[in-house]
Amino acid sequence: MKQFKLGQLSHRLDRRVLPFLLTGFWLLLHAGSLLEGAASLGSRLSLILWLLAGLALVGLGIGRKLEQIDWDPGWRWGPILLLLASALMPVVGRSWPGSLAESLELSWGIYGLLGGLISGSLWRRGLPFVLLLSGLIPFGTTLGTGLGFPARLLTAQVVEQLLRGTGLTAISSHDIILLENGIAHVDLPCSGLKGLWVGGCFLLGATWLERRSIGWRWLGVAVVTFAALVVANILRVWALVVVGYGLGQPWLAEMLHVPLGVLGFVAACGLSWVALQSASSHQSATVAPAFPSPPLFLILLLPLLWLGSLGLAPVHPMPVALNLQTWQGSPEWVTEALELTPAERDFFRPEVGTTVLKQQFETPDLKGSLLLVGSSTWRQQHAPELCWAAHGLRVDQMTAVQWRGLQARWLSLEQGSLSGFYWFQSAQGSTDNLLSRMGAELRGEDPQWVLVSALIEGSHAPDQPEVQALAKQIQTQVQSVFAADSPS
Repeated sequence: MKQFKLGQLSHRLDRRVLPFLLTGFWLLLHAGSLLEGAASLGSRLSLILWLLAGLALVGLGIGRKLEQIDWDPGWRWGPILLLLASALMPVVGRSWPGSLAESLELSWGIYGLLGGLISGSLWRRGLPFVLLLSGLIPFGTTLGTGLGFPARLLTAQVVEQLLRGTGLTAISSHDIILLENGIAHVDLPCSGLKGLWVGGCFLLGATWLERRSIGWRWLGVAVVTFAALVVANILRVWALVVVGYGLGQPWLAEMLHVPLGVLGFVAACGLSWVALQSASSHQSATVAPAFPSPPLFLILLLPLLWLGSLGLAPVHPMPVALNLQTWQGSPEWVTEALELTPAERDFFRPEVGTTVLKQQFETPDLKGSLLLVGSSTWRQQHAPELCWAAHGLRVDQMTAVQWRGLQARWLSLEQGSLSGFYWFQSAQGSTDNLLSRMGAELRGEDPQWVLVSALIEGSHAPDQPEVQALAKQIQTQVQSVFAADSPS
């Protein structure tokens, strides 16, 4: 009778069974988080672009010869260490702001599991890309909010010049933004750079699968990729304007919105892949030093860590949402509740720790609308001037103002027919800078903030007593909300 050898069983489990068992177990435990992350990607068009990019990368992998795919099931120290770091992230990152810890946990976990299925050399080549993207993903929405509208405004101006050659000189870049908002109403008005973000991820993934080196040629390919995505978006907007405005068929333009976006994205990514073939290939990789395989007990420890992290609560629990519904303003005001627009409902979608209040107000001297957004995360707040402009309001001038300890931003809109101001307020102070508000959260300061955004009818100046009195009343009332919600 042959003697049973534990080492042989461990080797078989290591290379044949455990990678697939652990992958299935991890996906089962994290299915909810993965679905929630997919839902947070944005609009229908965003989800389609991510799906297309993923399918394209899968197609590139399948299209390679079998011996080039580098399937090599088994565990090595690199993937195991990344999986351990991922499993410990709920503990290490319990006090981290936002979804940074969760993003690192999911992205590192997925790539660590992939390391149990592919060769070590292929896995190591993709590791820098994964580490970079895992740190950028939590900030993708914020960057898109801040940078998206300037890029969108530039696109509208280019389309305006293109339309002059077709005889549609009556439509301006201002009208183009309004028209696109009406067509792409499912998209966040402040959003942008979706195609560039997803296309950049596709380029990095294709670079990894095609074994291309990052150098001057690769940088040229990146320039070609982003230029193709920008041109595709310009042509999409141009076509929508021609159909919706020139031909007077807005229903057809709305129907073509998503297909044109998909077609342009596919064409740009196809051009990117063709250009990538000119980039230098990796030379034959040097053989890495042979390390002993990780011990079996270390691999079996992972499921225990995953299960143990499920019941962990953050060190600082998610703050209870501010009760903005008790906000009444001044007794001298006449107020009326306003419904959020579809775009606003999409942006301020239900999230723990976030409340939104929108009102029309009238004082003895001023009349306008007020939007209050209380949130524990910067992703639910934004720079209002971008959304005002994206909704078709021309921003003529914007200046920083200081009102008796209140730091705010003052705007003149629509050639003086509207005035506006906004600030971000916490229990400790205020700022007119979104980056300062983000920095306070990253440093663990001021867990709750309120975005105060007001539009006033007529032309006004920030030094007018009635304007300063209005701002001071709003600040005082918001401060009373913080006081009412603070623990006694």
